Amino acid sequence: STVNWDLSVILDDSGSMARQSKGWNPSRFKTALTFIEKLPSALSSGSRLAVRDFSCGSSDDKKAAKKVCLSHMLLDWTNMPAKQLKERLEKADSSGTTDPCAAAAFSIKKDFQGGAGRKPRLLIVTGGAATICSVSAVTRAMETSDATKGTIIDVLALGINKKRQKGYSLLTARTAGIFIEAERPADIDQPFAKYAKVLQAKHFEKVEIKGDKASLSVAPFQEITVAPGTYTISLPAVEGIDPSKRTVPNVKISSGEAHILDVTIKKGKPIIKTVKK
Repeated sequence: STVNWDLSVILDDSGSMARQSKGWNPSRFKTALTFIEKLPSALSSGSRLAVRDFSCGSSDDKKAAKKVCLSHMLLDWTNMPAKQLKERLEKADSSGTTDPCAAAAFSIKKDFQGGAGRKPRLLIVTGGAATICSVSAVTRAMETSDATKGTIIDVLALGINKKRQKGYSLLTARTAGIFIEAERPADIDQPFAKYAKVLQAKHFEKVEIKGDKASLSVAPFQEITVAPGTYTISLPAVEGIDPSKRTVPNVKISSGEAHILDVTIKKGKPIIKTVKK
């Protein structure tokens, strides 16, 4: 089935992102907004989207501009299709100093509460902030609660030089995320198509196994050990299975034997064959 995501976006809105330069007209900031505005089209109807930036104060507030802001929610958690996203992005403006990785750690601890079967994912959109990405701070934040463990972190790198890429690419590698590069604004459609494919990828849901003395959740192809007895298997709501046929009762497991339960679908009904190893 398609994953329902809680996707939090960290938008780097530093002054350098807003500057037009050779190869970046429109600017990295405008290109980032274009990318983010397309995200609802890549997310499932059961997903949610949030966007954070660094605009603590108004652009003419010099004191606020010098501070690193990690707590401004540009778009709070919103269900798809996120009709107010465009309006909120229009209010975004380049600010001052930014630290995308520190903001990611802050968002992980503050924003992700779990629930409704959604999986946590975070996307950093940056042109390469002056501050070095603290990978350890982000991964430590992920360990603060069960809801944030296993958070996947992706990075959209808008013209980042190789030296500044290192921390961000390491962060994605450690969290099973994806590092996407864009070297000019005209190329943004290709990175978006790549990211949309990742967000829309199918995955296996858990299989529930219940008996008199055990209740387990396992992934397909996972090998487990259970006590001898009779079990009820509840298959996930995946394509091809009639919802009324997802429960398979009276699956008998004998002592000292290894079994492969081979599940196939025929006319919307699961058929389980037990093969001894």
